[in-house]
Amino acid sequence: MKRFWSIIGLLAGLAVLVAAYWFFSTGTDFDYPLDETPSVSYLPAVPAQWSSDRTILPDYDIYEPDGKASAIIILIHGGGGVKGDKAGCAAIATRFAARGFRVVNTNYSVAPAFPAAPNQIANLIGRFAGNRPVFVIGHSAGVWVAECAVAQYPKLVAGIVSVAGIHDPSAYARIGPRRLHVTERALGQCLIQEASPIRLVTAAYPPVLLIHASGDSVVPVAQSIRFARHIRNLGVDVQLWHPETQGHEWPTALESAIAQWVQRHTPRRVFCLASN
Repeated sequence: MKRFWSIIGLLAGLAVLVAAYWFFSTGTDFDYPLDETPSVSYLPAVPAQWSSDRTILPDYDIYEPDGKASAIIILIHGGGGVKGDKAGCAAIATRFAARGFRVVNTNYSVAPAFPAAPNQIANLIGRFAGNRPVFVIGHSAGVWVAECAVAQYPKLVAGIVSVAGIHDPSAYARIGPRRLHVTERALGQCLIQEASPIRLVTAAYPPVLLIHASGDSVVPVAQSIRFARHIRNLGVDVQLWHPETQGHEWPTALESAIAQWVQRHTPRRVFCLASN
């Protein structure tokens, strides 16, 4: 009988070791079939906190996954820095939450957007940084806001996903009068150079995924090509994807690949966070 229980104990111990090996050695990439997508809890808008410098924090919605979130995604809408609202990203936030992420879908100040918007998102990063890795995903002008914000606290962010992004507002403004007008409304004429992510990025920047279609007629793909070359020379981990059947719109078809990129760059544990 003693021998029997010894064998049972040995088998149980082996089972625990196998489970531990699987957890720590296998990746966490996954993709839910449409009919198996887990439920999502929606927490309506947290109101903005106002101060003399526009806002300390913007208003945002939180989308919780069904179960423990593997990471936090801060989702930032586009709009040229002069318009746009988080409501336009609600469906995107829901889908990322269904993939196991806690999603913070946020607004920010517009027209003018600088310096208030990057400061708001930087404060938002500081609020949610902790025991879950934080990723920032932006679209169009939301990329500009995201990258300026992350430049303030690069060590608090595990990665950035840039979709059809503006990385150099001064180059964007030189395309023509319409772009110049929008950029001046968003940033102010004298701030276009100062509010440029391509001039703010350092070697401390987290990994970056750039998604930019060659056929984008709103923000030229040259913005992302030049940015990728620049930050790669700084030593930043960067990937550049060129969707073939994509314009300036959000790439819904690539959400699974984006989620997998986030999972690959999600550290197993967050032991501590530096302030700069």
